[in-house]
Amino acid sequence: MSIVGQLAAAVGHEVNNPLQVLRSCLEYLGEDLALTQGMQSDETAEVVHDAILALTQIESVVSELIPFARPVRDETSPVDLNEAVVHSLRIANNELRHRTQVVQSLGEVPSIRGISAHIHKMLTGLFVSVARQIHEDCEDNVLTVSTDSDGNYVYVLSLIHISEPTRLLS
Repeated sequence: MSIVGQLAAAVGHEVNNPLQVLRSCLEYLGEDLALTQGMQSDETAEVVHDAILALTQIESVVSELIPFARPVRDETSPVDLNEAVVHSLRIANNELRHRTQVVQSLGEVPSIRGISAHIHKMLTGLFVSVARQIHEDCEDNVLTVSTDSDGNYVYVLSLIHISEPTRLLS
């Protein structure tokens, strides 16, 4: 996990700076075209808009790497398990989306005490590991991730329905 943290920090830094330059350039281009041509063509406006949306998506992925890049303190604090599940599923989404549909069924659960970064890393590793055991491009697979509590314990449950069991990787 230490190596993952170092990689996340390096990628975050190396990608974020060029992204900000690209965003500034595209926003300037859009404004400049609007001023010089009076009104941008619909096609040009659409291209600039699509490019900015793509940059926003990349920025979102980079921001998701931040918990992996921060040094982990050994101090425990209250952790919202549902938030951790949602965050970890977003990080693992690139692996999951080609292999299975994800259904979230998050219950009302109390916060747990733990080290937030460790919980995020553990859940992300779990979801990526599950995804990598399934062949790609099988649209009928469903991964249901739920949280629950019985009063004494809080649970993260994941149930995978494989439409073609023979398509599981060994």
